[in-house]
Amino acid sequence: MHLYHQLKEFGADRQALDATRVLRVPGSINSKSKTVVSIIDEYDYIYDLREIQKEYLPELKPKEKKKGRPKKVNYVYRERSLYFARIQDITKLCELREYDLRGHREIILFLYRYYLCSFTEDVQKALEDVLELNSMFIYPLKEKEVIRATRSAEKCYLDKNKEYKYKNDTLIELLEITEIEETYMTTIISKMEYKRRHREREKNRYIEKLKLEGKMSKKEELEQIRKKIKSLRAKGFKNKEICIELDLAESTLKRHITYMKKNGLLK
Repeated sequence: MHLYHQLKEFGADRQALDATRVLRVPGSINSKSKTVVSIIDEYDYIYDLREIQKEYLPELKPKEKKKGRPKKVNYVYRERSLYFARIQDITKLCELREYDLRGHREIILFLYRYYLCSFTEDVQKALEDVLELNSMFIYPLKEKEVIRATRSAEKCYLDKNKEYKYKNDTLIELLEITEIEETYMTTIISKMEYKRRHREREKNRYIEKLKLEGKMSKKEELEQIRKKIKSLRAKGFKNKEICIELDLAESTLKRHITYMKKNGLLK
């Protein structure tokens, strides 16, 4: 976001804030436009991260230590990270709905302005970005309507009012975010989606651990047994012979065969 504002006057594209639009591999094909991704401008000089930090990013000053009893910790960084994540989520929601936001234009622009004010701490840039987002809508509001509908967001930010610090469930309800849309969100997610992601992470960790130990997951073991059953049946083995070969109980073999037939794995 900071780099975009720094390079905006040189024609920086707002849509480049979405990493998937920037990190495309040259030679790959854009699924929407069917065009081949190519490098437009290429230079021999390669910047390193320190140069980019020095030229474009704000200077990070160490926090001065104050004397006396330390005050209650204020997680400013964590709060600003939340604002940034919600800005990204709102942008993603607009993309998912292909910028057809009828019924939600005012609330989306209001939230966008509030989060931008809180993250950038620059009310003028926040307003400019809100107007720019509105211009991308298929059915944009008039400029005066946008300013009027979102004015209270700036006022709330300046007053340090916490009235609009909505919880995720409230945002999901206000914006009518579907379960499928939630899967694309970074932070505006329900408890159910949070638990789903947690289960997915734990599952991946478990599979990775098994791989490091040279073991197979239960699913992989079942798949391997079913492949062997299919192979043996193709060779003309009878059920009793397969049970002996694979050391399976006859009832277990029948369950495997029933499952395989039901899912089209065996004729």
